[in-house]
Amino acid sequence: MISISMNPHINHYNTLPILCIHGAVVFPDAVLPIPMSMEQYEILLSETADSDGILGIVQPSDIKQADKTKLPIFGSGTAVKIVDMDPDYDDMVVVHLKGICRFRILEELTKTNSMRRAVVSYKTYAETDSTTPELSNFDKTSFITLARLYMTQFNITPNWQELKNITDAELVNFIAMAGPLEPSEKQAILEEVNADQQKFMLEKIMDMSLSDSFHTSTLVH
Repeated sequence: MISISMNPHINHYNTLPILCIHGAVVFPDAVLPIPMSMEQYEILLSETADSDGILGIVQPSDIKQADKTKLPIFGSGTAVKIVDMDPDYDDMVVVHLKGICRFRILEELTKTNSMRRAVVSYKTYAETDSTTPELSNFDKTSFITLARLYMTQFNITPNWQELKNITDAELVNFIAMAGPLEPSEKQAILEEVNADQQKFMLEKIMDMSLSDSFHTSTLVH
């Protein structure tokens, strides 16, 4: 097991139950809310009982396959811990999963329980994810301007005033997780090792989207 210094009470298991969610990535210390039925939540608790409530979040690399229980997955994901659950409506709940450390998948095991399982390695990301990320030469005002233009294309309006008050790395992570990026784009950002590389990748994606939108608008008119 690997112990991450900023989470001294959380052990990272080398074999994890994994939850495969299209379009969902999680960064260390970020919280991902996942709606599910109470029955699914009870299965989740049972499947993670031996790992202290820790599981892996991964994305499917192809969702076209007919059998949705056997979708191929990307080679990297994030170990998360179940931190709390809020009742929603009817028999639904919202489970909050907090990111701990990213991993690479070494091998997916034969499925014997309700959830898929994989052998993972934290080696690539352990050092980076064990410290508070800091961005070098980050212009938050310019970044928010770019992100605002990008999000406006999709009629998404988060609370920008509130976002100004979070850390630079948290801001980048928020846009990468909650923004209208393609799943493959989110995955590319997740797999970048450090915060500066993630910011560069995200800015590149937003710039390209705005450029494509501008050219499309010009052609239409």
